[in-house]
Parts: sequence; C-alpha cells; structure tokens
Amino acid sequence: MTASVNATGTDIRPVSSKGADGHLGPDKTGLAEKPAAVTSPEKSPPPASSRDTALPISSGSEETTDADDDDDDGYPEGGLRAWLVVLGSWLALFSSLGLMNSLATFQAYVSTHQLAGHSSGQIGWIFSLYTFLAFFCGIYIGPIFDKYGPRWLVLAGTILQLASLIFFSFSTTRGLGWAIRILALISLTLCGLSNFLIRSRLPPAQNANVHPDFRIFQNVTFSWTTLGIFLIEFALFIPLTYITSYMLYKGFDPTFSFNMLAVLNAGSALGRALPGYWGDKVGPFNSNIAAIVLAIIACFAVWLPAGHTTAGIVVFMFLIGFSSGNNISISPVCIGRLCKTQHYGRYYATCYTLVAVACLVSIPIGGEILSSNGGDYWGLIICTGTVYFGGGSAMFISRVEYSDDAHDMAAMDADYQPAPRSNAETVLDDVFGASGSEPSDGFEPRGQPAMPSDMPRLEREHATAGYRDGITAAKALSVQAGFDEGFSLGASIGSKVGQVLGLLDGIAESVSGGTLPGGSCGVNETAADPEGKGQVEPLLGEGSDDKNASDDDDKLRITRLSRTAREALKVEAVFGADYWFPDGTWKFDVVRGASDATEPEDIVFEDVANAHPLIREWTAVAEEEARRWGSTWTCWP
Repeated sequence: MTASVNATGTDIRPVSSKGADGHLGPDKTGLAEKPAAVTSPEKSPPPASSRDTALPISSGSEETTDADDDDDDGYPEGGLRAWLVVLGSWLALFSSLGLMNSLATFQAYVSTHQLAGHSSGQIGWIFSLYTFLAFFCGIYIGPIFDKYGPRWLVLAGTILQLASLIFFSFSTTRGLGWAIRILALISLTLCGLSNFLIRSRLPPAQNANVHPDFRIFQNVTFSWTTLGIFLIEFALFIPLTYITSYMLYKGFDPTFSFNMLAVLNAGSALGRALPGYWGDKVGPFNSNIAAIVLAIIACFAVWLPAGHTTAGIVVFMFLIGFSSGNNISISPVCIGRLCKTQHYGRYYATCYTLVAVACLVSIPIGGEILSSNGGDYWGLIICTGTVYFGGGSAMFISRVEYSDDAHDMAAMDADYQPAPRSNAETVLDDVFGASGSEPSDGFEPRGQPAMPSDMPRLEREHATAGYRDGITAAKALSVQAGFDEGFSLGASIGSKVGQVLGLLDGIAESVSGGTLPGGSCGVNETAADPEGKGQVEPLLGEGSDDKNASDDDDKLRITRLSRTAREALKVEAVFGADYWFPDGTWKFDVVRGASDATEPEDIVFEDVANAHPLIREWTAVAEEEARRWGSTWTCWP
C-alpha cells in the first residue's frame, strides 16, 4: 500500500481496530500516524540491551559485596560480625534449650521429693505445659521477628527467663533453692551476652503481618513436614522427661542416673553439628529421615531389650541424643526449604505452634501409659518407637512431595505477597527510572543438594537481566507503539481545534480592525453577497435579526463567540469521558473514508478528529461565521 502524506507532513497508515492508546476497542478503528522524523531508521534509537540495565556482576567489588549483604536468600560467608551473631545465638540457645534438655532431672527430683504423692501423669502436666508454651508462643513470636527483628525478642526472653527462675527459687514447696539461683545466674550471663551479640543482617520486613495465617497448610509438602515434626517432638520428649526416672526404677545409682543426661547432651551436640555437613550433600529431608531411623533402632533394639544394663543405657542415651540433636537442628532447615527467607519466621512459628500441642500431650500421655502398666516402662518404650516410626513415614512422604512438585515456591508462598503498591509505584519502575521490586522477589526453585552460596546470586543477576530485556522489548513493541498512536491522534484533534479557534480569533481581529468583508484570507465578496448589497444576514449571536447592527455590537458578539469556543474546546472537554472510553477508544461514530485516505475503506486520524462532536459542532459555527463575513475559508484544506 502506498502511503499518502497530508498537508501536515505526516505518514497516514491504516492499522487494526484500536483506540488512542493502542488497545483494542469495540467496533472502533484507529490507525498509526507517525511523523516521518520519528519513523526514520537513522533516528530511531535501538532497543536497550540487558547490559544497559542489568546489575553489575563484577566479583570482588565493593558494590557487589554490599548487594550480597542486603540480599534476602544469599548470605555473606564468614566475617567477625557473622561469627559473633552465631556465638550470641549459641549462648541464648545454651541457656533456653539447656533447661529444656534437663527436664528429666527436674521430673525425677520432684517426683521423689516435693510431688512424691502424685501420679506420673499429674506430674507430667507441669513439664508438658512448659514445653507447650515454649513452642506455642511462636505463633506470634515468629511474625514479630519477621517485622521487627530479634533485638526486642531476645531482651524480653532474657527478662522472662530470669524472672521465672528467680521466683521459682523462692517457692517453699516447688523450688530447689540455691540450685535454681545458680541456674538463674548462669542464664543471666549467657543471655546478657547474647543481647549484645545478636544482630539482624536484613532490615525489618515492611509488609510483614504479625498475625498468623494457617492458609499455608494448603501447601501439601508443608503439611506433611509439620506432621512429621509433630510426631518427632512427641516421641522425643518422652525419653527426655522419663529417662532418669526409668534408670531409678531399674535400680541404677541416683548420681549415675542424673549424670547420664550429660551423655544424652553430648550425643545431641554431635547430632546438631555433624548433620550440617552431610545435610548439604544428601539434603535436609534425607538427613532427618536417617536420624529417625536411628532413633527407632535405639528404642526397639537397645532401650527395650538392654536398657536395664549399664552398657545398654549408655548406648541408648548417646544414640537418642544424637538423633534428637539432628532432628532439632535439621527440621527447621526442612521448613526453610519451603519458603522465602523473609517469611521463614511465619512458617517456622506456624509449624511449631502445632508441634507445641505434641509437647503438651506427650508427657502426660507417657505418664498415663506408665501408670496403666503398673510403673513398668515397656509400654512407654514401644509407644516412643512407634511414634518415631509415624514421624519418619510423614517425613518420607514430605520428601517425595518435595521432589514431585518441583519446589513450586511461588505457589507455596502465594498467601504472603507484599502489600499492593501505590499507583505511583508500578512494576515497571525499575525500567523507567524509579526503584522498583526485583524479579528475584518471586520464588526461585531450590533443590537438593543445596547449591554453593554464590549460585543464588548469579541466578538472580541473570534472571534480572532477562527480565529487563523482556520489559525493554515489550516497551519498544507495545508501549512505544501505543504512545505514538495516541500522540498522533491527539495531534490531529488538536490541529482541528486550533483551526476552529484560529478562524474565530482571526474574524474577531479583522472585525476590530475593519478589514472584513474582504481581506487576504480567501475573501469572496460575491459569494457572500450575490446581490451586491454589501451586507450578509447574521446567523449567530446577539442581534442576528437586526441587519443594521452597529459595528460595536458585531465586535462584542464575535469576541464573546471566540471566548465561548475556547471554553468549549478545552482539553478536558475534548478528551473527556463523554467522548472516550477508559481504554482510549472513542464513543462517537466515525465514517470510513471521509478523509483523503489511501483507500476508501481506511479510517485515518483525520476522520476521527472530524467526527468528534465538539469539533464538528464548532467547525460548523466557524464556517457559518466566515460565510457571514464574506470569507470562503480557503486558508485550510
């Protein structure tokens, strides 16, 4: 098709049915009208490449290091600050979990002294309530951690733990006197240091919500993982609580019985440290399953047949300690594989809120089993091994689900998208100049084994480059095309409005200067006054019926008419909602081929401009006024 050029020097081309913004409209037709200077190949800017917008990937630079420090999923390797945080966390856990791992000592002591007249089930409720609250409070502690960081939580935990121990030491019927005060002093030292050492690397999450949301259990893998941890903790707290009483029941020396917890804790220390090395190679789920198998063997092959012997009980204590240490340290890692870093506190807290129920009921249930068997422990041992088996089965299913669903992390975290951004902040901000969210805000699949720490950073940088390349291409193909089309249509409408206003202003100036009828702008007196009387019937305005109106009245009328036209043809009115749909298509009817288009069936921008109701109305007014004053309006095509 040969392009036709109109008087304004624009290239008029028919395009598909679209409105001024390039979107499809109902039964409407637009067209691409672009100035020749814009469509010139020499002046058209080439599309920006990813190198213009992608993040720098230079290694060892200060900028790259800072970016890594602020990265959500990546983390800095080593450094004094990082190791001080590790030390502070270790001191805090030593104080808090150390007490929890000593439940057997407290249970055995109070059951033979202060609470000797109560059943094992009744005594068990004391310790089960303690473990329940320790985990259940995480339903709000985790989200608060996400939103505000660790500082205030560590401080509050320190104060509460010290206060509870101090008050406990002054109890005349329940306390252990100076033993508890010494524990309080140790806790004060450890927790006090941890308050100075623990710092958060990432800023608080601005969009974090401190309220729990159980909709994350819609994720099948997370549900099975939570069930597995639930059963693991249920089984774990039975030997942690009753092992000392078991040894006293079997006739072991009391001093030996109380000190055997040191063997369990030694195995737990190894179980927490070593799995971190092979967990990176075989995966946290596999590591957890292996530890559960070890616990089942310890219960059925060691504790049940040989627990009454010194060698048997020592081996069992070490194995169950090693297994529990692995479970305690690796289970949170399994949860971390199912969510983003900034949402980890919520996932962890939600999981352990249900796990707290296991801690609440396991110890009393164990006590009731013990009482129903007349104080014999064989039923308690079988219950522990069976629950461990159930926990291992649930973890195995979650491991299979974790592999089969290809770690669809976007679906896993669909309920925790950031809050909607304001209108001034769009998803294209990082392309058009503002600081927007990166594509790495979405989830990236992370599989087993874990990748080296530098891989997530490289993945994000290349994903960012590809994302921006796609946005740049879309901008060139869609955004720019829509802008060009809308700009050209607006220019055509503006040109028509300018012609109308220019004609009326010119008539007003000419009347004021006395140059009409006649003049240099295409005046045709004969056409305006065929009888040669020198007068024309006024068509509009005040005094239109008075053929002998004075010049002053004519000047006033045409001046008012010009001002009225300017008010009626304002941009807000011409492009208002009365004439345009929100997507940019026009509401008025446009006649095909009304202008000098390349083909009769084409609709060009000039057709749309001429069909605009306001322009059509005021064009008629201007033409009538020009004829009244004897002008044929030959200055415009």
